[in-house]
Amino acid sequence: MADHYEKRSVSWGSRALWFATYLTADGTVGGDENAVGNYASPTQFWAEHTAEWVVWRMLVHIEDTVGAASADYGNITNGLTNGIKLQVLESDASTVVTNLIPTQGPVKTNADWGGICFDVEYENVGSGNDFINVRWTFNNAGTPLRLKAGQRIAVTFNDDLSGLIGHRFLVQGFKPRESM
Repeated sequence: MADHYEKRSVSWGSRALWFATYLTADGTVGGDENAVGNYASPTQFWAEHTAEWVVWRMLVHIEDTVGAASADYGNITNGLTNGIKLQVLESDASTVVTNLIPTQGPVKTNADWGGICFDVEYENVGSGNDFINVRWTFNNAGTPLRLKAGQRIAVTFNDDLSGLIGHRFLVQGFKPRESM
């Protein structure tokens, strides 16, 4: 999967450069993008960048065995204990610029994604694994996310996600040419 989406950039007019990149455990292209570990202590997946980013949307893909229910996370029964935090952080990785879901709290269940983003699809393809696709279009909420050089969009885990088969976060947007 990583080979198909590694920070592809194409020209988007004279004012911007489009990007699509996975959030990874070390923040780099080609890093571990599949968040399926046992994260007993808080662990961030994020993307490294040195220029201003305008993040248009985030796509979340959760793959698991058959039968995910709304109260589960993937197929993790009764959801997550601590949940998933989504934040914009300063370069020190701890100073919070924006909590992306401050009123609802962390994402703990499949249904929580629908409460935040609305665009959630559960796919049962007959045989094999099922998956959940989430599209969070920040622009539809009023404005895209603007990240200054060095800031990061981060997803923080503090639960055992080793029961999942796949769990990826892809951010898409553009880099204004003025900031490159």
